[in-house]
Amino acid sequence: MKIENLIADRMQDMSVNAIREILKVVSQPGMVSLAGGIPSPDSFPLDTIEMLCHEVIQNNVAFVPGKYFFADGHSGFETMRLNFTMADEATIERAIKTLAGIL
Repeated sequence: MKIENLIADRMQDMSVNAIREILKVVSQPGMVSLAGGIPSPDSFPLDTIEMLCHEVIQNNVAFVPGKYFFADGHSGFETMRLNFTMADEATIERAIKTLAGIL
C-alpha cells in the first residue's frame, strides 16, 4: 500500500514550513542570524531556562520552556512560552515585569 493513499487530499499540496526551515539554518553552530525576532541562543542559556521555569511559576507566572512545543525533539531549546490566555492587559504586564525582574 502506498502512503500517498493514506494522506488526506488537502495534505497533498502542503509545502514545508518556511519558518521551520529558516530555524534549521539559523540554529547551525557559528551561524549569525540577522533575522528579526530570533534571539541569540546565548541570551537564553539552556541550563538556566529550566531553573527559571520553576522560579517564575513560584511568582504566579505561567512559563514553559519552548522545547515542549516542538515535536522533532531538537528545536525550541532557546525559546520560552508565556501563557496569557484569559488574562487582561494589566495581568500580562505584571507577568512580563516579574519575568524581567527574575532574568
